[in-house]
Amino acid sequence: MGAPSSLSRLMEFSEEMDKASKTQTETDGAVHTTYMPRFDVDKVLGNSPLLDTPITSKAKIISPGSCKQYAHTSLRSLLVEIMADIAHNILNINRAIEECASDLIHNGPVSLTVVGPTSHLPAVQRVLQSKGIEYRTRQHQSARNNITRRAGSDLVAIVGMSGRFPGSETIDGFFEDLLAGKRQVKKVSNSIYLPELRISFSKVLDSRIKI
Repeated sequence: MGAPSSLSRLMEFSEEMDKASKTQTETDGAVHTTYMPRFDVDKVLGNSPLLDTPITSKAKIISPGSCKQYAHTSLRSLLVEIMADIAHNILNINRAIEECASDLIHNGPVSLTVVGPTSHLPAVQRVLQSKGIEYRTRQHQSARNNITRRAGSDLVAIVGMSGRFPGSETIDGFFEDLLAGKRQVKKVSNSIYLPELRISFSKVLDSRIKI
């Protein structure tokens, strides 16, 4: 489970993963999803007067959701669009990279600055190379400081795993369901069983909540 662009890069990296049998699931992550409850943007941003300062920069910022330039006029409106991409919009990283690169073809050598830890740098470099765009990579000081956060190791150790999953009480059972191609995503009925909920809540909260 993951972003389509990340999964495609994983398959390119590993021949074993690419050739392995696959089962399509209907799961989504907890971010970049349209069905997540909308958060209170004003509460998150606050009321600093700096947020309403007009933005006059000539920089072009591409949304990885719409793959178009953010239509911001102030710092507040820019952050509102960015926060919507993070919380609710499905990201199209590869398309966004292509959109950025299309403006650089006739601009000569490009300075590519990495401002923080990211897994998308190889994808950016691959697109620039495929379009014949000359570039040099620079790392911002913050990015250089973060390189050694894990002592330079890219190794990951899974030391334990447990969980309850749809249709199964164990990880092994859930994995067997995936291999069998079982569909565990079901539509929730419009009718909610209020008597059962009333009993459940009353037991947990000592009858202090009334539905």
